[in-house]
Parts: sequence; C-alpha cells; structure tokens
Amino acid sequence: MVTACNNFDFRSAEWPGYFPTAVVVNMTKTDSDDVFFRWDVPPQGDFAQHLVEFAARGVDVELPWNQGQVVKRTGSSFAAPHVTGVLARLLSQYPNLKPPVAKALLQEIATPWESLLPT
Repeated sequence: MVTACNNFDFRSAEWPGYFPTAVVVNMTKTDSDDVFFRWDVPPQGDFAQHLVEFAARGVDVELPWNQGQVVKRTGSSFAAPHVTGVLARLLSQYPNLKPPVAKALLQEIATPWESLLPT
C-alpha cells in the first residue's frame, strides 16, 4: 500500500504508515517527475520513529482547474502517485512480488535523499 504522509509533521506516527509494509511518501521540491528519493538517514533522536521512507515531486504541482484554468498546489497527496506508478510498473513485470520485496526494490531504485543536500 502506498500512502501519503501528513503535510504538517512527517515525523508523526500515523496510520496507515505505521504498517511495516506501507510505502509512505512525502513531498519534495524537484523539477523532475522521473525521480523519487529514499530517506537514508539512520534513525536516531527525533527520527527514531520516522515512518516516511520516500519523497517525490509534490511542490507547486500544476493541476487542471475549473473553466480550463491551471493552478499550482502542494502536498504529499500529489507525491504519492509518482511512487505508486513505479510500484505498478514493478508489479506488472513481477506480479508475484511480496510486499516486503517490492518495498526493498523501491528502496534500491530510489535516489538517496542526501543527493538533494548541497555538498
């Protein structure tokens, strides 16, 4: 199950993200729809209960609106479909994947979160 985290405090333990096989996605600002990120920081301190493992584009996403308008919105609900699409492609090739294996494959495919930080 792929789920968006809340938009207020991603460190909060919440359902359904508390399930170990849940794939929890936060938003990040990136111009690419083709990349998603994994959280590689070792769990410690405030992040010991960190449930969010992935992030994808979810900031200033252009959406169709009323009367042909386009608006920009931000939220993890716009990021989760990116990871859902990657998971769907994996499952189309390997339909018998068990949830823990599928989640591990997503972690291998994702770009390390540290790649967003300046060096």
